[in-house]
Amino acid sequence: MAVTVAVVLGSIVGLAAGYFRGWLDIAIGVFTDSILSVPALLLLIAVVTVIGKPKAPLESVWKMGLTLAIVAVPTMARLARANTMVFAQREFVLAARSMGASNRRIIFREIAPNVALPVLSYSFIIIATLIVAEGSLSFLGIGLKQPNPTWGNMIAEGQVSNVLRKYPHIALVPGFVMFLTVFSFNRVGEKFRSLWDQREAKI
Repeated sequence: MAVTVAVVLGSIVGLAAGYFRGWLDIAIGVFTDSILSVPALLLLIAVVTVIGKPKAPLESVWKMGLTLAIVAVPTMARLARANTMVFAQREFVLAARSMGASNRRIIFREIAPNVALPVLSYSFIIIATLIVAEGSLSFLGIGLKQPNPTWGNMIAEGQVSNVLRKYPHIALVPGFVMFLTVFSFNRVGEKFRSLWDQREAKI
């Protein structure tokens, strides 16, 4: 959920900033730079504190998803903005503009499909990053709590000294699975990005 919100909202914001430029680009740039200047873990803790403690297990899942989305949106917005600025100067966009195409048509028919490819490829890396972020919050005790099972909760429960000595698998197994998952998403993201770079070189 968090990645979907970040991709959709970040793409919309980035497309608007990169295409229209001017004061809108400046305002969005200041906002995203301000958020990205704060260390990610501190920002997550601050957002969790502001949102408040959930009253039900399902509510905690939605609040955690919202927290992760807030942190991920600026990164996706900057990526979409950078690609929008590049494609806005391409020949097919200039041709569409010279033929009298509206801004709406240019954005959604000419630029957005091309911007979507790098954004979607990078979303796999964002998934890996958010998995680590959620695990870190749960490990610190400020993320999802029981009965919502998370790798961070499992590792935290298994890191108690007497439990870790007798039953190390309680902490090691979820940690190893989390590592494999994050590594896999990173590799998929890198693969898609390399394919995008090859396609970009041919355009």
